Amino acid sequence: MTPDRAPDRTPDRTIDIRSRLTFANSLRFPLQSAASRRDIIIGGLWLLVPVVGWLMNMGHRIRVVHRMHHGRPVWPAWSEPRELFGLLAGGIGFLFTSVWFWQVAAFSFATVFTQRFALDRRET
Repeated sequence: MTPDRAPDRTPDRTIDIRSRLTFANSLRFPLQSAASRRDIIIGGLWLLVPVVGWLMNMGHRIRVVHRMHHGRPVWPAWSEPRELFGLLAGGIGFLFTSVWFWQVAAFSFATVFTQRFALDRRET
């Protein structure tokens, strides 16, 4: 380490998947560059389009995570207009898997609590 550079505190240090997970890094991650701030603005504008905007933003999150996992530059993730349908499909997939997951969680919790606390009032 050079004396003029402290870890994770210098403004020129890019926050990526290898960075230490801190509250400050989490807040700074989406604001760290002009391209990332541009993506936030684009995502915010998409949210003005009912339903489709939310799905596009879910697809965008999937793309960002995919790029981080593969060591590719995260920003700009809205850069290729041809991939809008891929983002939309990713958002729809995220929507359905989220609904499925919460149904699984609800069934699991209900079963555990019903059996543990003898809440089933049906006659057997």
